[in-house]
Amino acid sequence: MRSFLLLAFLAILFGLLALFSGASSMATPDAPEAVGDWTSLSSHTSAHLRDIQFLDNQTGFAVGDGGVLLFTTLGGANWVQVPAGAAADLEAVHFLDASTGWLAGAAGLLRSTTDGGGSWQGHATLFPADLHALAFANPTRGWAGGDDGILYRYDGVSWTPQTLPINLNIHAFAFVDDQKGWLAGAGGAILHTTNGGVAWISQTAGATSRIDGLAFLDASNGWAVGTGGAILRTTNGGGIWSLQASGVEEDLHDIAFSDAQHGWIVGDGGAVLYTSNGGASWQSDNTGSGFDLYAVDFPTVARAWVAGQSGAILRWQNPAPTATPTGTPTPTSTTTPTYSPTPTATATPTASPTAPATPTPTPTATPTPGLGGIRLLVFHDDNASGQKDPSEAPWAGLGVTLRDSQNNIRGATTTTVEGIAGFSRMPAGTYSLWASFPLGYAPSTTHPVVADVTNGTTSEIQLGLAPAQFLHFLPSWRQP
Repeated sequence: MRSFLLLAFLAILFGLLALFSGASSMATPDAPEAVGDWTSLSSHTSAHLRDIQFLDNQTGFAVGDGGVLLFTTLGGANWVQVPAGAAADLEAVHFLDASTGWLAGAAGLLRSTTDGGGSWQGHATLFPADLHALAFANPTRGWAGGDDGILYRYDGVSWTPQTLPINLNIHAFAFVDDQKGWLAGAGGAILHTTNGGVAWISQTAGATSRIDGLAFLDASNGWAVGTGGAILRTTNGGGIWSLQASGVEEDLHDIAFSDAQHGWIVGDGGAVLYTSNGGASWQSDNTGSGFDLYAVDFPTVARAWVAGQSGAILRWQNPAPTATPTGTPTPTSTTTPTYSPTPTATATPTASPTAPATPTPTPTATPTPGLGGIRLLVFHDDNASGQKDPSEAPWAGLGVTLRDSQNNIRGATTTTVEGIAGFSRMPAGTYSLWASFPLGYAPSTTHPVVADVTNGTTSEIQLGLAPAQFLHFLPSWRQP
């Protein structure tokens, strides 16, 4: 009897141990890894935001219903609403650099800017269908698509219609170059082109009633997301699409990758999924938001942004933000500041050997005698003196926003390797320049920098940034 009781006791004990160890081993693979923290940002609008794009870790744009266009140069810490020149719902935004960008929206709306959103130009479309998606391979090759199979291609001058073999509402694009691309939308349809959209071929996608988001890392590896938590993956350019487990049933609206390993997916009810293994599997991440999320952008491994219902914008920060300085790589985008006429900034050094006292006014005043300009020099003020010493280096890759006297944004750029942020062809008036400060630095000169522009001249001004510990005696500043 005792031996029977002992055996029964041991059986129960081992059974409990197996149960707990099994539960533990099953929980481990599914437990979400520590992938960072989400912060809710104030967008100052209740409009539903349909798309979001960041050029780097600081400069970003978001668009939404009622013509809402938002802009930030502070990583989303402060958003400013910029006039888009239209009251129609905005569905998509695509900036090629800090100066050149496009908007698409309701009733065939297409608008472009070449001055960072300071002003917008309308473009005629043949059909008034709502446009939901934009894509650009380069400044002279782009696509816009929307309801009823409406598809336009941009050639650098104008938009012309393209023909699809089936009629579908287009919701997403993905192009890996100016020839190879995919589009998707209603009915789970995915189409592929290898000749820049001259011809489109249907691909079998799998079970979903609508696809809202596409992402391709290269010509072979891509993903599509859609209704009912559907995630589709291809490793051969769409020849075969396979369903992946998402673990959610909410509609998924957008997907973005920062590199070949890291990506995000967002959807209704605050659904957010993350991969760190190249999309081989996806895990759920809790943002703390119950809002429907319509768009995600993931420009670097360090940060991601999502936007959605009722003006919701959230930012994800890598727990070890070693990549945060990747905000400065936008100097690559800055070398393109088509917005701040690089001719002015580039022409200045060539002028300085011959006329050191008046290098900058010359280029601006001669070609545009009726307009003026601003040339801001940003430098490392190592000793916090408020004056640039010969040994102190210029500050490259710093985001600078230009505002007029009514506090409207009139442009944005990043400083060149010489530390110059240049703006030209500006009407006379008073302007302010706002800089995005790196962590641990603060201005040693007045900020924002105020500049008076008169016709035919360029206003020369400076901004010093010093380590914050040297500036503990200065009053703090805040951006409105």
